[in-house]
Amino acid sequence: MSRIRPLLLAVVVALGVLVVPGTASGADGPPPTTAQVWVVHGVPGVTVDVCVDGTVVIEDLEYLDAAGPLTVPVATYELALTTSTCDSEIYLTEVDTTEPYYALVATLDPSSNLDVLAFGVCGNCTPAGNGQFQALHAAGPTGPVTVTVDGTPADTDLGYGEYANVDGPVRTFALSVTRNAGGASLLSGPVTLIEGVNLVSVIVPGVGGDPDVVAAVAFPVAVGVCTPPTPEPDPEPPAPRFTG
Repeated sequence: MSRIRPLLLAVVVALGVLVVPGTASGADGPPPTTAQVWVVHGVPGVTVDVCVDGTVVIEDLEYLDAAGPLTVPVATYELALTTSTCDSEIYLTEVDTTEPYYALVATLDPSSNLDVLAFGVCGNCTPAGNGQFQALHAAGPTGPVTVTVDGTPADTDLGYGEYANVDGPVRTFALSVTRNAGGASLLSGPVTLIEGVNLVSVIVPGVGGDPDVVAAVAFPVAVGVCTPPTPEPDPEPPAPRFTG
């Protein structure tokens, strides 16, 4: 597993909301005409509606809910989370959907302020017999963490707004996430890679504001199995030539 440091994603900062880009995804070819967006609610103690361009698209989203995917045409959207009407947002950002898959996470930043993170979700197909796992670090108060796979540290400094990937043959591995400041164990358990699926797990703040307490929200993204390239036909041997 290797950490994917953020690459540039076309997401605009609005009203002081910090937006951290994710990874480019998808195969080479024409640009996507639609995008799939998941909204993850990682702020304890509040229930919200999700508004896109002033219209409610998701109602009563609760802490640890993951809603989606919303399939939207590629365009720039104004996304708001609100407890009453769409014009009284708690936080607001603009998203330019130039990639096919996104996770938008409502969370708390390292200073425990309300924040929205935009991650590009890996949407590449997997080879036959392979799967993917993507861990998104969206628990700001927790600080950097160490991600361990089958007892071996795979990333010792995964920071807020960054993410790590595991891919390879379908298998079950032991995952643990440990807080670097003090070494508190945050999450542990088995993870199973599924053929043709990117299992996305978002680490968000836990109830009570304790940096040593987090929760995880997981959702699958069906990316499909790559079609092997069609082999080129063998060239026909040249016709025999007879000379007299």
